[in-house]
Amino acid sequence: MQFVRKLVGRPGRAVSNIHQSSEDEALSLRHLRKLFMEFLHSPVPLTVREQETKLYMMLPLFCKVFGLAKPSSMTEKFGDVCQFAAHVSRLMVNEIRRRAANQQNEAASRMIIEFLMRDSAEDTVSGWTLLNTLHILASADTPVVECMVAASLPSNMVKCLYLFYDLPPIEQSSDKSSEDLEDDALTIQKLYTQVLVKLCNYYATSRELVHTDDLALLFTAISCPIPKHNAQWRSCVSEILMTLTRHGLDRDVVHYIHSKSCFAQCLMNMRKIQEVNPLELVEMIVTLVCCLKDSSAISHYLLADFRSCHGYLFLSELLLMLGEMTGSEAREACRNVVLVVSSLVMIGHVTLRPLVSIGAPFQDPTFEIPEPTGGGSSVRNIEAFQVLQTVFLKTTDKLLCLNILDCINNIYCSDNANFFILEPQHTLSLFVEKAPEKDIEVQERIFKLLELVICNLNWVPCPELISVSILYKNKKVSGCHQGALCFLIRILSFDPKYKDVFRDVGVLEVLTNCLKQYADGLKETYDETVKTAVSQLDVNGYDDSENVPDYPFLLMGCLRLLLENNPKNATMFRECGGARCVHNIVPYSSSRTESLKIIRELILSGGNDDLGTLLGLMHSTQQSEVKLKTDVLDALLKVFDLDPRTRAVFREVGGFVYVMSVLINMEGSLADPVNPAWTDVNREQILVLLRTVFHVLTAAIQDDPANKNFMDEIRFRGLSDTIRLLGCFSMDIIDVPSYCVGEEQKKWTLCERRFSQSLQHLPLTTRSSVDSVRSSVTLVFEGTLDLDPCSVLYAANEMFKNLFDMATDSFGLKSGNILPVDSSGTQTGRNGTGIAYIYHAGAVTAAVDLLPAVSEMNGTATSE
Repeated sequence: MQFVRKLVGRPGRAVSNIHQSSEDEALSLRHLRKLFMEFLHSPVPLTVREQETKLYMMLPLFCKVFGLAKPSSMTEKFGDVCQFAAHVSRLMVNEIRRRAANQQNEAASRMIIEFLMRDSAEDTVSGWTLLNTLHILASADTPVVECMVAASLPSNMVKCLYLFYDLPPIEQSSDKSSEDLEDDALTIQKLYTQVLVKLCNYYATSRELVHTDDLALLFTAISCPIPKHNAQWRSCVSEILMTLTRHGLDRDVVHYIHSKSCFAQCLMNMRKIQEVNPLELVEMIVTLVCCLKDSSAISHYLLADFRSCHGYLFLSELLLMLGEMTGSEAREACRNVVLVVSSLVMIGHVTLRPLVSIGAPFQDPTFEIPEPTGGGSSVRNIEAFQVLQTVFLKTTDKLLCLNILDCINNIYCSDNANFFILEPQHTLSLFVEKAPEKDIEVQERIFKLLELVICNLNWVPCPELISVSILYKNKKVSGCHQGALCFLIRILSFDPKYKDVFRDVGVLEVLTNCLKQYADGLKETYDETVKTAVSQLDVNGYDDSENVPDYPFLLMGCLRLLLENNPKNATMFRECGGARCVHNIVPYSSSRTESLKIIRELILSGGNDDLGTLLGLMHSTQQSEVKLKTDVLDALLKVFDLDPRTRAVFREVGGFVYVMSVLINMEGSLADPVNPAWTDVNREQILVLLRTVFHVLTAAIQDDPANKNFMDEIRFRGLSDTIRLLGCFSMDIIDVPSYCVGEEQKKWTLCERRFSQSLQHLPLTTRSSVDSVRSSVTLVFEGTLDLDPCSVLYAANEMFKNLFDMATDSFGLKSGNILPVDSSGTQTGRNGTGIAYIYHAGAVTAAVDLLPAVSEMNGTATSE
């Protein structure tokens, strides 16, 4: 409005004249009334030309008085405004007809636009002032506008608007530069459009256009070709037509549009433009969709016309064409058309409701399918949604797919009933099937959309989950498989009931088969690597822990979640061969951690055989596979921690025999010189394995009387002999001379203090874990014995520590704390008396048996 106000006082007026005093306005108003009364009641009859001249004289005065006034004040201040509006409107009609009569379109349009151009002379016939006057009058009350419509102003201005499509390019004149002419033309265009837009806010205008059969002309104008330099006039037509359909539609107008086949004509014209420049179609489509939206509340006729003219097919073809085009303008046009189609999904004459027969076998019995909320947020047009679905399935363009998925996401979120209304279209199932052909980002959005249905709607989409399981029947692993695994893991974390759902829809079975395929590929890779290593005389073994993709970890992680606390899934996993497969991949370092977690769940679900198989793996592996045995024993500790009842199973499957065999197989590993079989094995890893062995034995007999009795009666007897075989103790029997109390007691006290201090172990790593609570392999602290970590004496010291922790049950599973040492250096026991409890006397006996076998004590050690 401010723009128009500036225009009103522009020709030949100073800025100060715009803000008149109230007295000046009153004087001007009285003068306007006088002139108009003389015009109406002339003492002598006036010719048409004389009447027009008098009207032109009143126009600047009218603009001066009402240019800045409120529209409602016109009727109050100027009682004859309705008659004035009728005469001024008839004047514009006559001027247009006079210049368009018997002229070619180009000549007529040029003459009309020249008439509307601004002129500096105020006393001349000014089309510009006339257009400004009409603009002010069009803002008045309804009676004034009805008088303007009665003068056939809208229909004639629409005809003139169509003529402007043939305007020739602007030519530079001697009076004005081309820039000034373009600015004037743009100003006229805006003002002309605003007049028609204001008139189209009233039913009278649409009825008048129907009566004169000019409404069809607007539909032709919006869709017909136009020279590039006149393209802005199409935007004007679009704005006018959208305003008219928003405010001026009734049954008669809709019936007129239907009977005149306006939509058929538009679509026919648009198909012709599509072949030349599809980017021009966006504005036309927006206009037609707005018309469909406004008419849908009145009648279904126009929607039926759009369908019968294959409008939805046209939208699909246009989107596919735009998707293949490059450039930012094409990208923006494509996005806008997708948004228009998504808005068309909500347009319909009839409210759609979800099918009553929709059901899911795993759905909560209390779940009720929501009812549509309406208000423009519920789906009413299935055909429009099918456009989005069809285009997504056919296109290969990433951005187009993402735009469509965003719109479908908004449709699902706008009303909970929308998914159920669209469920018969099987949208997500089809999208999942096409996912492998799409870009990675598109695949992620598809699974996010499916996740939205599950988490936000609390619905179990069985057909869609079956489609996800079918993805894995393709043996070639792709990024889509990885994205689907992430989705499955998120769903399992969202609701445990999906463990049963995934089993019944086939997800568990196909994932088990994928694990088999992965194991086969792992074995082939290992075999090839071993052959290469042998050919290059590299016998350091195979380590596949580096450069491993995420897929196997996600696969095994998902399987672990499926097996967790679900015996039925564990049973099916075994029946599908998954248990045997997962045991076979434990030796491979890249998959060991995750495979052991799966085996852990199998054991916890009653897998006695799995526990025996896992323990047997340590017996069947090579002697130097220290890390593998340590990892297996650590997994066993976790099992004991999660379910103490597995300790009894451990005894039943011969677990004590298997674990003790690990000690026996390590014969000579701590000797000096080292046994050739242990030359290439890290000594620190050997000590860690030995500590883990003692940890497992201690955990197995903890709080289990049967296991403790078994260990006391059978296994503790030969424990010291087994430890001797490690090589850090002498195999000969050595007599230890007795010491009397007195001076030797001081040495014993000092030795006791040193041993207590050496028991203050810290974790091997900064990560706390029940699998490795304490160790002193790499720790040096003040007051400890200065021993070479590679010496047998250091190893013997570690064995004594292990036996002490075993005897006092200090590995962490029971106490979980390091025993404190008081200020005098004496260790404080759990009873607070300075003496540690002895839980397993057999370990103390073994330590006493080994004391005489300590050898290679240097001078410093002997003196202490």
